[in-house]
Parts: sequence; C-alpha cells; structure tokens
Amino acid sequence: MHLQVGQPHLRSQDQPTPADLDGVLGPLFEQATTPMVAIGMDHRILRANLAFCQLVGRSAAELRGTHILDITHPDDRLASQTVMRRSRRGKPVSGLVKRYLRPSGDPVWVRITTSVLRDGDERAICTFTQAENVTGERELQHRLHQLEQLRTALAESNEAMLRATSGAGLWQEACRIAVQYGGLKMAWLGLVGDDGWVVPGAIWGEDQGYLLNLRTSTSAKVPEGLGPVGRAARSRRPAVFQDIETEPSFRPWLDRARVVGFRGVACFPMMRAKRVRGILTVYSDEPQFFDDEALNLLGRLAANVEFAWETLDDRAEQARSARETKDMADRFHHLFERTGIASATLTADLNLTQVNQALADLLGRRAEDLVGTSLLDFVPTGEHRQLLRHHRKLQRHPEKGLARVEHCVVTATGQLRWLLASSTIMPALASRDTGIFWQAQDITRQHRAEEAATRRSGQQAAIAEFGQYALAVRDLGLLIQRASVLLAQHLEVPKASVLRWNGTHDSFRFVAGVGWEPGVVGNALIPGGQQSLAGFTIRCSEAVLVSDFTTEDRFHEGDLQQIYGIRSGLGVPIVAGDQPYGVLEAFTVDRHEFNDDDSHFAQGLAHVLGTAITRQEDDATLQQQAWHDALTGLPNRVLLLDRIPAALSRAQRGDQLAALLFVDLDRLKVVNDSLGHAAGDEVLRTVAQRFQRLIRPSDTIARVGADEFAALAEDLGSPAMAMLMGERLVKAVEAPILVHGQEVVITASVGVRTTAEAALDADELLRDADIAMYHAKAAGGRRAVEFTSAMGGIFGDRVKLEADLHRALANHEFVVLYQPVVGLEEGQIVGAEALLRWDHPERGLVSPADFIPLAEETGIIVDIGAWVLGEACAACARWSRLLPESQPLVSVNLSTRQLLDPQVVEMVAAALRKEDLPSALLCMEITETALLADSLAAVSALDEIRTLGVQLALDDFGTGYSSVAHLKRFNLDHMKLDKIFIDNVDSDPKDAAIVGGLIQLAHAIGLTAVAEGVETAGQMATLKRLGCDAAQGYLMSPAVPAAEFERLWVTRVSY
Repeated sequence: MHLQVGQPHLRSQDQPTPADLDGVLGPLFEQATTPMVAIGMDHRILRANLAFCQLVGRSAAELRGTHILDITHPDDRLASQTVMRRSRRGKPVSGLVKRYLRPSGDPVWVRITTSVLRDGDERAICTFTQAENVTGERELQHRLHQLEQLRTALAESNEAMLRATSGAGLWQEACRIAVQYGGLKMAWLGLVGDDGWVVPGAIWGEDQGYLLNLRTSTSAKVPEGLGPVGRAARSRRPAVFQDIETEPSFRPWLDRARVVGFRGVACFPMMRAKRVRGILTVYSDEPQFFDDEALNLLGRLAANVEFAWETLDDRAEQARSARETKDMADRFHHLFERTGIASATLTADLNLTQVNQALADLLGRRAEDLVGTSLLDFVPTGEHRQLLRHHRKLQRHPEKGLARVEHCVVTATGQLRWLLASSTIMPALASRDTGIFWQAQDITRQHRAEEAATRRSGQQAAIAEFGQYALAVRDLGLLIQRASVLLAQHLEVPKASVLRWNGTHDSFRFVAGVGWEPGVVGNALIPGGQQSLAGFTIRCSEAVLVSDFTTEDRFHEGDLQQIYGIRSGLGVPIVAGDQPYGVLEAFTVDRHEFNDDDSHFAQGLAHVLGTAITRQEDDATLQQQAWHDALTGLPNRVLLLDRIPAALSRAQRGDQLAALLFVDLDRLKVVNDSLGHAAGDEVLRTVAQRFQRLIRPSDTIARVGADEFAALAEDLGSPAMAMLMGERLVKAVEAPILVHGQEVVITASVGVRTTAEAALDADELLRDADIAMYHAKAAGGRRAVEFTSAMGGIFGDRVKLEADLHRALANHEFVVLYQPVVGLEEGQIVGAEALLRWDHPERGLVSPADFIPLAEETGIIVDIGAWVLGEACAACARWSRLLPESQPLVSVNLSTRQLLDPQVVEMVAAALRKEDLPSALLCMEITETALLADSLAAVSALDEIRTLGVQLALDDFGTGYSSVAHLKRFNLDHMKLDKIFIDNVDSDPKDAAIVGGLIQLAHAIGLTAVAEGVETAGQMATLKRLGCDAAQGYLMSPAVPAAEFERLWVTRVSY
C-alpha cells in the first residue's frame, strides 16, 4: 500500500523521523482500536499505538527500537523472517497468523496485515502492520477440537459397546477410547468391592505407574474416600476437580499427580441394581478442561459403557440360566429405549424401523409416527446424496466399523438442527432386516458458535481494513459510502445508510447508502426526535435494535420504512469529537433479530468513521493549537522559535537591529496560591492583552512558559529602543488588575538581548535573554536588564552547581546533622530535627539556601529527601534501642516537590519498614508554602502519611502565608514557632504576646508548641513562662553529627 496522501516528502534511504510518521499516520493511528505498529526496514519497531501496546503488554517506550523477533514466539520466527524478506522487497503480506509474546511469556495469537510505506523514490522505508487479536478464535478452535475428540470417543464407544464380549475387554476399550480419541492423559476403571475399596480393573494412558499402590475408597470415614472417586460413589453423580492444585481433599494424591502432569480429574459412577459397581476416572493435563459440554460427552461415554456392561451381565445371566435361545436383539431393543442418545435402527434404504424417545424429542414428533418413514424425510434435499453415499460405503465395507458424518435435520417446527451421526452394521439384527444402528448428537450449538466466530473474524477484519482505508483516503464522501457498503455486506442486509444530523432543526440528511432507489441518497430528509430510528438513536447515544417496526412503540415508523416495506433495523450513533455527527443504519425487509455482534460491528465502523471525520474537521483547529497558546491566544514558543531565524537573517542582510525581550511575571504564584488558578489565568489574559496593545504590528509577543513571555522586535534604531520597550513592558504589568472584584498587583523582570554586539543564532539569543532576565530578577525585579558578556560566566556557575548537585548524592557528599529538641518542663532531650548539609569537595560546606532551591527546581530534591529520611530513620532506630525506656522523636523536613510526588507515601512507608522503626517515632515537617502548592494533593498525601502513624508538624508557623485554617484543615501534631518571633520574645512585649497567643492556640486545638532558634537564657525563661512545650536552638546545642547526638541522648544531658 502506497501511503503518501497528506504526508511530508520522505527523503530517500532515510528511516522515517517521528515527524514523518506523524504526518503519515496522523491522530487516527494513536486513537484506532485496531492494534497497529510501524516497523523499520531494520525490523525494529518505530511506533506502536495504544491498542498494540495493550495487545503485547508493553509500553510504547519499551517497544520503540525493539526488534520484532524479540516479541515473536520462537515457533513463529521463521514465518516472521519470511515477512521481513517480503518487506525488504517492498511486498505486502495479508492474513498471516502468528504469536506475539507478552512479558509474562503468555502468547497472543494475531492475524497480521502489512503494508509497505515508500519514499518519494518508491523505495521501501518501513512497514505498517495491523494485528488482529485472534487468540479467542484459536482458543475456541482448540476447545472445539477437544470436544470433537470427545465426540469421536463417544462414537467409538458405540462400536465397542456392541462388539464387547467380556467385562475386562469392555473396560480396557473404554479407557483406551477415552485416552486415544478423547484427548485425555490417562483413564482407569475402578471396581468397587464389598468393603468400599476401589481397585483398578482397566487402565490406559501415560504414566500408569501413578496407580501403583494407589488407594481409593468410597467411604467418607477415611482420607482416601474424600477425593473425587469417593464423592462420585457417594453422590452417584459425576465428581469433577477442575484444578487439583486448589482442591484440599486431593492432597493425598497431589504429589504423585504433579509428577505425571495431571491438572484436572473427573469421575463417573456406573450403577447396577441401584448400587455403584464401578467408577470411570479420567485425567486431563489442563485445568478447567471439564466444562459442561465435555462432561456431557464423557457422561454419555460412561453411559454407553454402563449400558454395554449391563448387556454383558445380561448375556452371562442368560447363559447361566439356560436362556441362550432368547433373541439378543430383544434385550438390545429394551436397553435401546433407555439411552438418552438419539438412536434408531435403519434398513439398508435408510427406513426407520425403531426410534427411541430421545430421537423423537429431537425431531419434535411422536416415536410411533416416525417408524416406517425414511431418515431422508427429515434431511434437507441438498444433503441426500452425501448421506446415501456415506451409508452405501458402510454397507460395502462393514469390516471398517463405525462411520460418522455431519448433516442437518429439520424439526417439526421448521428449525434446522446440526447432528454428528454415527452408523454401524449390526449382524445380530440382520434377521429383522434392520441392519444399521444409527446414533446422533445434537451439535447445533457448536456449529453456530463456529459460524459466529467466523463471522466475527470477518467483521473484525473489515473494521481493520476500513481503518487502513481511512488512513489513506481523504475524501469524506468515499469514507462514508464505504462504511455503508461494509455494513450491508457483513451484516448480510439489503439496505444500509449514513444520515447526517442537523442539530439546529433536529433532522437528518441522507448522505450515503446501499440498496436505495436513485434520488434517495443525497436528497431525502429524515425527521429527528421520536419520529425516526435515527432520531431515537441520537437521543439515546447508543445502539438501538428493532426486530419489528410494526410493533415498535419507542418511536414512530418512518416514511421510508413504510415505502420500502422494512421490517427490522439497527442504528448506531456516529460521534465526531464529542459531538454527534449522525447515524449509521442497517435494515431488512424480513423480520430479523440483530444481536450484540451486529451491534459491536456497526459501532466499530461508526467509531472509525467518527475518528476520521474528527481528524478532517479538526485540521484547522490542530494547526491553531500547534502554533498558539490556548489560554491567551498569543503565539507559543514553537511559533516564536520559527520566527526568530528569519528575523535574525533580515537583521543581518539589512544591517538592522533586532532584539529579544524575555519577560517573567514575579508574583503570579502568589496570585495562584491565594486566589486560585482561575484568577491567575485571568491575570495572564489581561497581561497578554496589554502586551499586544503595546508592541508594533511587525513585532511578535509570545507566551513561552507558565508565567513567561517573550517579545521579538525588529527594525530598532538602537539598543536604547530595546531597553525602552522593556521598561514599557514592566510598567504595563505593574498597573493594577481587577480580578473577581479584587485588585491584584504583580511585577515583571525583563531580560533584553539585542543583535548589536555579534551575530547570534536563535538558541544564543534565547539563552542570553533568559540570563539577563535572571539578573533582573536577582536585582529585585520590576526592571529590564540588558545582557552583557560578563553575565554568561555567572550563568555558567549556576549550571556547574547544578551538575555538582546531581553528582553529590552518588559521591556521598551530603551529611545529616541532628539538632536536639528539648522538653522545657523536664529539661531533657525529647528528639531531634534532621538537617541536611552539603560538604562540597571544592567549595566546602554549601549553604542549604544555595542548593535547596536549585534541588527543588531540578527535582533532585526527591532523591535527596528520600536519602535523608532513610538516614534519619536508621539513626532513630539505633537510638531507641540504646534507651528502650525513652524513645526519641526524629523530625525530617518534607519539601514542596516531595509532598507533590506521587510516591511520597510509599517512600515514608518503605523507610519505616527498612529500619523496623515504629511510625510514632517519626515526624514529618511541612511548611505552609508546601501546603499552598496544591492543597488537594497536599491534603491527600498528608492524610495517607498520617494513616501510617507518622506525626506531622507545621514548620515556621507565623511567616509566609500563615493561616489558622491550615491548622484545622490538616491533621497536625506540632506547631513550630519561627525564630523571627523568638528573637525578641524576652524584650518586646508585642512579640511575647504573639508567641503566647500562638502557644495558647496550639494547645487549644491539641498541638504541642515548639520554639525554634532559642539562643539566650532569657528567651528560654520566657518560653517556659508562656507554657511552650519544647525548644531547639544554639542555647541547647547546634546541629551535630549523629554520633555526637547519640552521646547527648545516652548521657541524658539536662538543660
């Protein structure tokens, strides 16, 4: 298939780039429900859609670059290599069935169709493969094959029943037939003794040593009687263990069963004079083998054996009682009536001489009415020749024994039933001219299941073909017509249609169809609402099935239905994007019951069609979204980067000056945190409008980040004009903004880079403007700063510090110090706060203020924080073991980035588990700034951490965005008072009043109050007087290494 419609021109001999693939495949590739994959000519995966990832159990990232043979079943790799060779020659492949492997090792059966993607020189670039999941079909085929084996075994048992001359021979034949024809691993027939113990009478199959010294009983009083044999004997019904691994009562035999590979077992009791005389036991090597159909067939086989066994006994009784002269046929005819299998005796011309009740019930007629008729009277004429040829061959070669054939019969009600019939010559009945014994099993359900599976497979292939068609064809009219053709073809209906909905007038226009007279398609108008099937389908937003329009009461029958004599119909909505586009319909003139398979097929076509329509209708919108910011409508970073090279080229050619101004809004985060993100969005829109009014039509203003803008200006007379423009941008931002009735004031930092000094490329221009902006922000913001060459070195220092930070954790450069927390009432250490320090190999100790914000910004704080938590838990566990009677509380700071990390709760739980540390000995400290970052996420994470039993503390209370509401909203244990209030608590009555009020507030809501930064005895005394619970600071001890804190803890130093 040549896929070049609507794609960028591919370069010769190149692998297609991601952009090339996007242009070829489009959004439909990712959204398609059919598994699809693009494979390079080196046979490595280039792109896989979500459906393919789900099919093989791997992510798109895992699959990208993987050789296709690496996920192919070893037995199918030779066939796959043939496909590869065809691909290299540019030839497509269709209908190949193979297996992929999931990571678990489980195979997935697929039917693949490959197309070859070519470049402009017609060279093969990659293959486009669609994989239809046919695992269900293969499993169904496997199961049908198993059932066919069991039906064969049942048929074979008929002949064995007739020809058996001894009980031992009959038992052995029954076991042999069950194994050889039934697909079972082993079978044995046990004889029940008077003492209840069961001994083997016959056995067939692999690993017969399994029965060596095997003891089974029918008594529930011994363990050997609690298994399936005992259950079957006591209940007089079949006993089944679908999986012996899950059956406790099979434990006495489990080990030896594992050795020989048994997984399932079924036992069938055989009766004589209301007494269990024997039990047929069969084993499978698959769990869940014995479903209802298998049990039914095996039960019939057991019934045949029981029947034959009883017949042999009767013969023996006749011999012993000198009644050998009695016609054995009379006995057969007596038992013949008792079997539940449809049976008859036939003449050579297939006339019925005897009919049992099971056959009469199957045909829906009385048995006496059937005698004297021909079997052909109930068989469709088209099958007469086959049936006659089959029986003539049997009569010519009776020595070949049992003959089987599938054919249909018609019941009294006109229903068609499929039978698997077996016939055998019966010499014993030859004197009555009834030389053929005929039996039949009703296999209608299996036959219909096979037909349904074949039909579903064809429908799924049609949907896949339609999806591929939709990728290649851009003409919407052709797509819509193709959908109606496929619907009519695969539902086998005479009429199908596609109706386009007009929501304004609630009516439909007939846009495509099959089976309608000229003039209907393109012209007919269909009413909506309750006036038509289409209107009702749109209103329900789901598939609507109608078996008979003449009795339909959910909506009115339409004019077209009446004109064309339509009796039954099906409608499914077509949804393009999130809006209804129209309805896909199918109709029959005869009464028809549409089923779920029909509905699913129609919905599959409608989904592909709706996705294709969405793609075409949204092309313009996608173009707009790709180049513009959705919130402000301004050009985005992509469009700005596209325009910068052209502007630089014009400036160089015309000896003109251009400039890039990078704008960062300094206080937008405050607005988001305090008034909400909706208010922040309104601020951004207002700022964008001000910028647009400020710049010239020839300039570009773009939004390039969450709170970042950039202006590209050309034809400037001097660098001073660029700076003037930057100052105007700063002033434009500072003007108050009214949001939800409240005035908001924010500021801006602007970095300016002109082309005056040297020739620059786009990356250099952006980088330098960004650096200048950071300098403006570092100088306090609210200003514009022009880039100078000296700034590059400062920026390089920051980059190096970031690189060093990434290596520091691996190089063990971080250390954790512990500052004691002292209980003020008793003067003893009650815990410690873990504090991080960085011992840089070149810079020495780096201040947390220098590297913590950078760690937050880069995200490495998550790994660093996890390491600190692990170190603190290990130290606390060691200290608690040293003094079991006094348990220390260790506090660890939790940053904003950590709190919002999805794995934060598991990180805390894992640290506790690793050190076996009681959760009550750990306290996580959170700042109010972290809580404000995402309140809902913070509440959820802290609630889960609290559920672990970990304590929570609000750090630096009284600074930043302090709110009493946080004390109520978050389930806290401690309030930590910031050093700013403690510094003058013993000298400033206002600070003392504030601290006292905070302590009282903490106690009122059940929190302990902890003072930070205590440095003097006067501060300590005042805090005790005000009722503060605990304190930390240089007065007691600075932060010390773990070993030093351990000494302080063990010696119980008093303060």
